[in-house]
Amino acid sequence: MNKAKMQISEMNMEQKIGKETEQGKIQKYDFRRTRRLSKDQRDGLAIVCQSYSKLLYTYFATLFRLSIEVNFVSIDEMKYGEFVESRPVPDCIWTFQTGRSGDFALINMQAEMILIIVERLFGGSGRTNVAVRPTTEIEKNIMHRVIDRVLKMWDQSWQNFIEVESKQKAYETKPFLVQMVSPTDAVVNIVFNVKIFDVDYLLNICTPLTVLEPLITSILEKSSSKKRPKKVDEKEMQIVKSTVSKAGLLIAVYLGKIKMSLGDFMSLEEGDVIRTDQNIHKPLLAIVQNKPKFWVTPGLANNRRAIRIVQACQDEEF
Repeated sequence: MNKAKMQISEMNMEQKIGKETEQGKIQKYDFRRTRRLSKDQRDGLAIVCQSYSKLLYTYFATLFRLSIEVNFVSIDEMKYGEFVESRPVPDCIWTFQTGRSGDFALINMQAEMILIIVERLFGGSGRTNVAVRPTTEIEKNIMHRVIDRVLKMWDQSWQNFIEVESKQKAYETKPFLVQMVSPTDAVVNIVFNVKIFDVDYLLNICTPLTVLEPLITSILEKSSSKKRPKKVDEKEMQIVKSTVSKAGLLIAVYLGKIKMSLGDFMSLEEGDVIRTDQNIHKPLLAIVQNKPKFWVTPGLANNRRAIRIVQACQDEEF
């Protein structure tokens, strides 16, 4: 009797959990897929990816000679086996070596996008309806140069944090033949969306955490060092003060204004007197680097024209 009650209770609980799961209140969590990247690491990597998407946009827009869009989409953590299973056959995958760990990463483009690139490079319209197929040797050699440029831009997107050099290694059309790491190893798949002729294509960079971790660490270290206040070096401060004190400034004195016709202006000759709106008993305005700074009075010093500062200008006066 007690067993029957327990079974009924468990069934009711499962039904309740199932309903709440459908309503979005309860979500199943797979403890075998623990996240390896912290929020700070993901934010740092996202900065690099945003920079990379801008570089890709510039390159592809020049390559295709038409208006396109390149956007950074997401950073997904998964097992390498899951990534391989998600890829179609045939596919277009290039492995490359990057960072200092010696491990490999891969860059992947959809086969349809490869055909568009090749056709545009040969002067075609790029609006191809050819069925998806493995690339030919000629197409493979052409894309080898394109991927070299794409990898150089990947390195360039890291240069503000760490020096990275990526080298292309191999090309494969069958994802299950790319033995980058063990199927159970954690990888990070970075997804970019490339829109050509209003059609979306995906570009993926899949890399093991062993490759990314030292690179992301350098981002965090660089960011934290910028946040830390630097100690003031007295010698450096004196050098800065000495250098700045010798900098030249353009100071002009505003004598007044007057309205006149273009004809009167063209008829002006040497010796003519121009009457301005400036009162001789009021101070003149001194302008420093095109900004009003002081009220001054004119005079002479050692037989040279000079000005004496009366007071500083207030911003609300102008």
